[in-house]
Amino acid sequence: MPPSRRGGAKGRPKPKKDETDQTDTVEDTNDEIVVDFTPILRLEGINDWRVKPEANNFSVGDTAKYTKDEDTQQIRKIAKLWRDLGHCIGVQICHKWNTEPTLISLLARYNGMNVNSLANFADTVVCDIIQLGLFLLHHKFNIEIAQQLLAEHPVEEGAHPKFINDLLANSRTRINALVVKPTSLSLISPIELVKMYNENPVLKAFIEKIIKNLERPVFLPITRGVISRADLEDDALHAPATILAHAVQLLLFAPTNWRKEIEYTVRPDAYKHRYPTPPGHGGDCRTVAGMFSLEDLHRAVILVYLAIYRRINGTDKLKSTRQPQPRGDFKGYFDVERQIIEDTTGQEGPSQLAMARIMKNPLPTEREPPSQPPQSGCVRPSPLTTPSKPKPGAQGPVDLEQEFLTPTKPHGPKNRDLYMDIQTFFQYDWDDPDKVFAKVSEQITCFKSLIDEQKLIDFTESGSASTAVQEFLSQHPGDELGLINALQRQYALETTFNGHPPPEDTDLNAVCSRFGIAPYPSLELYPGQGFQPLKPHQVAGCIFEKLDTLGHVLFSNEMGLGKTKVFLAMIECKARDLEAKLTTLSDDDDHEIFFPSLIVNPPGTIHQTNAELKANFPGLKVLLYYGAKGQSRKFDSSKIVDKAEFLKVLRKLSPTDPQTARTVVMTTYNTFHCREVIRNEKRFIFLGRKEKGPPKKRAKTAPPPKNHLITDEAIRKGVRFTQDTDPDRESEDDGDDDYTPEEMLAFQAKRTQNSTKIRKYYKGDWEVESKRIHFLKDDEQGIPDGNLVEYHLAREALGDIKWSFLIVDEAHNARRVNGVTGTPLMGSLQDIISPLTLISPKLRIQPPPVGDMAIGYIQGLWHEDYKPDGKATHWKDGDETAAIFSEKFTTRYPSEGWAQMEEFWKRTGVKIWQLNPALVSQAGRHAEWSSVFGQNVISVVLQTLSLHRTLNSRLILPDGQVSFPGTELLPMTIITEELNFDRSIRFRVQEHGRNCASKTFIAGPSNTLDNFSPSQGGLSSHNSQEGSLNFSAYREGILVAYDWRNTEILYSNVEKFFGKDPDGILKTLRKLRDGDAMTNSQKQRLQRRAAKDAMPTVGVEHVQKLLSHDNNQGLDYFFTRTCPDPYVLPLTDRAAWVHWLAGTNPMLARTLELCYRYVHEKKERVLVYIDTPWVQQMMYAALLMAGYKTLTVRSADKPAAKVEAVEKFSDPRSDAQVFVANINIMSTGVNLHHACCYGILATFHFNAKTIQQVHGRLNRLGQKKAVIWHNLKVKDSFHDHQERMLLTKWSRQLSAESNLPQWMNGALREVMLFELMRAHWNQPFNRYSWVIIAERDGKSMDYYSEEAIKLGYCCSLLAKLVLFDKKEDYWNENDDFIAIALLELAGSQELEQLEQWLKLDDQGLRVTLELRLTKLIHVAKTNETNKEQIERFRDGVKQRQAREPIQIIDEDGSDSEDPVEDEDAELDNEKEPETATDEEPIGPAGKDLEDGATELGNQQGNMDIDAPPSNQEVAE
Repeated sequence: MPPSRRGGAKGRPKPKKDETDQTDTVEDTNDEIVVDFTPILRLEGINDWRVKPEANNFSVGDTAKYTKDEDTQQIRKIAKLWRDLGHCIGVQICHKWNTEPTLISLLARYNGMNVNSLANFADTVVCDIIQLGLFLLHHKFNIEIAQQLLAEHPVEEGAHPKFINDLLANSRTRINALVVKPTSLSLISPIELVKMYNENPVLKAFIEKIIKNLERPVFLPITRGVISRADLEDDALHAPATILAHAVQLLLFAPTNWRKEIEYTVRPDAYKHRYPTPPGHGGDCRTVAGMFSLEDLHRAVILVYLAIYRRINGTDKLKSTRQPQPRGDFKGYFDVERQIIEDTTGQEGPSQLAMARIMKNPLPTEREPPSQPPQSGCVRPSPLTTPSKPKPGAQGPVDLEQEFLTPTKPHGPKNRDLYMDIQTFFQYDWDDPDKVFAKVSEQITCFKSLIDEQKLIDFTESGSASTAVQEFLSQHPGDELGLINALQRQYALETTFNGHPPPEDTDLNAVCSRFGIAPYPSLELYPGQGFQPLKPHQVAGCIFEKLDTLGHVLFSNEMGLGKTKVFLAMIECKARDLEAKLTTLSDDDDHEIFFPSLIVNPPGTIHQTNAELKANFPGLKVLLYYGAKGQSRKFDSSKIVDKAEFLKVLRKLSPTDPQTARTVVMTTYNTFHCREVIRNEKRFIFLGRKEKGPPKKRAKTAPPPKNHLITDEAIRKGVRFTQDTDPDRESEDDGDDDYTPEEMLAFQAKRTQNSTKIRKYYKGDWEVESKRIHFLKDDEQGIPDGNLVEYHLAREALGDIKWSFLIVDEAHNARRVNGVTGTPLMGSLQDIISPLTLISPKLRIQPPPVGDMAIGYIQGLWHEDYKPDGKATHWKDGDETAAIFSEKFTTRYPSEGWAQMEEFWKRTGVKIWQLNPALVSQAGRHAEWSSVFGQNVISVVLQTLSLHRTLNSRLILPDGQVSFPGTELLPMTIITEELNFDRSIRFRVQEHGRNCASKTFIAGPSNTLDNFSPSQGGLSSHNSQEGSLNFSAYREGILVAYDWRNTEILYSNVEKFFGKDPDGILKTLRKLRDGDAMTNSQKQRLQRRAAKDAMPTVGVEHVQKLLSHDNNQGLDYFFTRTCPDPYVLPLTDRAAWVHWLAGTNPMLARTLELCYRYVHEKKERVLVYIDTPWVQQMMYAALLMAGYKTLTVRSADKPAAKVEAVEKFSDPRSDAQVFVANINIMSTGVNLHHACCYGILATFHFNAKTIQQVHGRLNRLGQKKAVIWHNLKVKDSFHDHQERMLLTKWSRQLSAESNLPQWMNGALREVMLFELMRAHWNQPFNRYSWVIIAERDGKSMDYYSEEAIKLGYCCSLLAKLVLFDKKEDYWNENDDFIAIALLELAGSQELEQLEQWLKLDDQGLRVTLELRLTKLIHVAKTNETNKEQIERFRDGVKQRQAREPIQIIDEDGSDSEDPVEDEDAELDNEKEPETATDEEPIGPAGKDLEDGATELGNQQGNMDIDAPPSNQEVAE
């Protein structure tokens, strides 16, 4: 028995007589009362009514009450009552109780008892089973109480099954370690607790495991750490789990008849158990461990609270109470299954009818043995689509995972008929993709004319001699010429893409000698020890040259070149270099030169990096700052350090010990973010400029006069520029020129706030750094212009730790002005500012003065002929660029930085001013971040800072031979396949795509300097001028382009189903569909809104219920929601399922065809990439239904599950056939090439770099076969708009990255860039035709009209002609007229004729086309009627060059980064309240990391940031 506790009843409200149904009066006294939970029937001196037989019969009586089906009026009233109570499906009672249950007579009927038996049940049985638990709950989860109860009531070792024993030991250890605090937790209302159980998969799984393992009652206090299986700094008792862990014991052990000598057990032969409640008493659906209903769980929680509430005045009072009297009107249950009113049948859709079918899953009348838990594996259903037990006697669909994921022969007779039927299912009228590709292959442009002939010969000879090519030719002897042409074409294409190749004449043996590597050709990092040697390109010393001079490098090797091995080898080499240096130091020199390295990974790659280190780098010691200590075995027994010991471990590392330099600390973005970074926000307003008379040359830019209402137009040109306003104006600022905070707040009081959204600014943003701002105090009333977000290390001492290297893997996850990004041009040209800002403090060069400086032609700073000292540099067009190191300039703009830059330049030869983020930012703003700026500035920055080696980068070996990393790879083929819907719905899909595009892609205004305007009255950044991407509309477009039937879920009859709030319910559906978590309050609000005009059987909870009971992985739900006939049940035949699914889904139909070809015919595996979790689930379920052994990884899965799935797919011994991957969580960090060479990209994306990374999952070193990718898209759908925006954005990035001749500018450069992309992806025609037609026709353009196709052919013809006949002056002179001439050429020729011209050789093309095109350009140039159109096309080119990156807006209207899934948070589970933000995924985590890294990076050390497409940055 628990110790008796005495506590005053003072201040406690006295129970009312009619509420407790106890006839005796409870006296209000200040005397201390005894509160314990001794079972009443075990005491002496109790009232006689308690020992009567009727008071001790706990069997379920006939107390249920339902409204008759014919009484529709009463059904309406009951339905409304049930709906207003807010119960979830499965709890059908029309009453509601809180944590202090009253109206015991109604509660008795709810439990199938009389009032006396319920009182005895609560006072005796409940207290007898969970006595200690009740005592803890009564004392509000007091830690001291819990510790005392555990000490006084030990459990014998081995008294319970292993899981319970381990759980008890774990709980005891954690609770005893808790610090006693004067805090308490409150009880949770019964229905909210049931909802928590139903909606939290972790909590639900934990409680169900207790149910399935518990054999007799036990005291189970649970902490948060027990649930999360992690060591938490702020661990505490977990109220929901503790309550439920004791409530379910009532369901397991409660008898129908109690006796004093009873021994509680789950054995059905020991005594008759009280639960489960038989059918007919509310919800009967078995959802609690497959044994009990939610209704029973709800009852059990209320009984726990009732037992506590009845003891509030002490046990002695309870012994003497008189028997309760029946009171109140029992309203019974609302029958969700049957009571659908006839006159509302038309309002009920398939969802409600399906819901009724689902509820027909009755519980057994007798206790059955607990069902066996499902076998664990790397493939499992989503939490929303977990299969339930099939209905008894039903011949429903088979359980797909049981049917198809058990070990069977991959191609047995059972599947063969279905495979054969698949070929005859689909009769779409699209052109045969294979024939289309054959035709495109004959037309594609080759860029060999841009490549040095000797380099092309070297690559051809090296590639032809490779083992892979020789093996291929031995099997296909007739394909030698075609293979050689493919090799040359691919080399030319990739070399043109990479405009910044690394040095090719590196002295490998010199590097080997310096760092103790075995000389070429051995290249063993650990000679003679048997570890895997390095490859030549991994030893090439150019990375060390950049680190020796700059201390940083943007390490952007192409996917598959072994970047992990490179930076791990770099750590070992650095340690050896320092050891050699140590021998040269005198006693007076500083010997503290050895520091550890920090590697920051995404959660998906930390396993891979650790495995590589353990396998091939025995000299390095790894410390994992990630996960919990108990997970060490998952990382090959690597040491895991927690937060408490992290600093201690680092401080123990001696800076004089060489082994310290070989110590590698590995963590993830979110681990570092949650444990070590604090985020603060401060509201502020910009202080505008006062008007001081009509300034010279600034009349148009004057701000509003004092006491005048500030408007955006008035303040827009009040920015403090010096260069373009008054060149004689001094750079110093007088405080009197600015409005005071009081004046600005007075102005703000006169305006209204148009939006509740306040923009966030970050430390380092140009507007914040260059303008005066005033932080608002708590008592200052004003509309803020923004929130300044700042990040700091939570522990300042961590900033004192010195690092040798900071290596940031996949650093493109963070893209802010001062965030780290190793993908310099992942989103736009502005992304280059991020790494430049990060590395700048390490160079110890002071930044130049804030604001623009009168430099003149600022892009001249990056010209090779520019001289920074002496006089200004004059250019041919009359412009000049100031000498920034001259005395005149440095006097006008004083800063120590100029002298520091000059000294660095003269010492190293590096033009360091070209890497200064302030100068790059100023140049970008003045050039509007155009593609010309990319050519002139960004390309120089990348050449200096970046190291980008591709599979075909040339390297000269010590023996004079030429090496290419990818010579062992066969050419990869990418095929763009254009599908289409059936003609009957094609037009509707096309219109839907246009509507979504109009809401999705919102272009920003031109980003000129004059357009910088205040966000709320202050000065905005370029971000306010960005184009935006409405992610909600974007996702709708993706779903409908994938399957037209998704419109039925998105739009059809929503108001009929859900009432007058379709938008709110649609938002809920999207969250459920995409796996987003919702709080209970959000669901309640949405349900209340939906409930105003809707029947209660359809709503948020019901959609969750539908998915959770779907045996076919969501297909039953999809069928029920989209089938037009509500009386048609889901299909049961697999062939019928596949035929129905592919009937209006061309993407799925083509995927099934390709899977049949590769899996069934060629016995190969297939990798399928899709977008959005909903499409992922539908594709996964369809492939299972078609008989393929399919794997997938969802965003909710832990990283360990992802690793397990990848390993299974890569294991040639497994029976896996298809892997369905989500492009948002698996485009990087996974290697899937070991057992697969065929890929299907069954989606489009808004970022071409992401698609390139997807292709790189298969085309990597170690791939033995030719890789083929099928990029699928649906014509005349939203995919068209996606593709046009993607290619337009990519063309701006390629302009800076590619190796196209510098003289190609304007429209001609765009044509060439689009032709590059066409050749790379084998598109049927050049998509630049879409750009031209969009300029002319706007949103009404037809993407696949004959004119568009012919115009695309003409663009390709122009590209071929220019590559052959390079007339630089002519094309530059006539660039403005190219678009008009191409339109005229397309209009004058037949489609077949243009296709024939595309097959001509260079000379034939010149003879056929040159004269025609020259005449058309002359006509366009001289025809005055074309003037307006020419101007429009010219402006379009300029706008595209200057247009900003797309900013993603989610459906709530808030900004977000690229959709990257947060896989780290669940594993770490260590998020602290002070670090919580509203932007938790990797983007902000990377942002936080950068601010922490800035503090870390200011110490001595290196930084390594991985750039595109490998995405990593290294700094020293």
